[in-house]
Amino acid sequence: MTPASKFSLGADVVAAIAQAKNDLRMNRLRPYEGAELLDPHAGARGCKLLEAYVGAARHTDPLGAAGRRRLVLKVQSGQLSEMYFTDDHYRPGSWRTIIDF
Repeated sequence: MTPASKFSLGADVVAAIAQAKNDLRMNRLRPYEGAELLDPHAGARGCKLLEAYVGAARHTDPLGAAGRRRLVLKVQSGQLSEMYFTDDHYRPGSWRTIIDF
């Protein structure tokens, strides 16, 4: 997985990271159910993957309002340990590790 700085991903991603961290504190993120991002620790005791949206889809998108861009937060023992981003979560290999979240 390619490492990336949040600032190289765009202003909307930086804003989405801040919102995702706030949503994590408020317990408003849903579990990540996708099979495209594999982590050996996910599902182990005290480790979970949570999903946040980056932006929204066009109002005419037949797949729904969420769009394709995603953040996934890896939480271990209640602490945010890693964060991932993709421009197209349907495409394997499109994930990047955010190094400065």
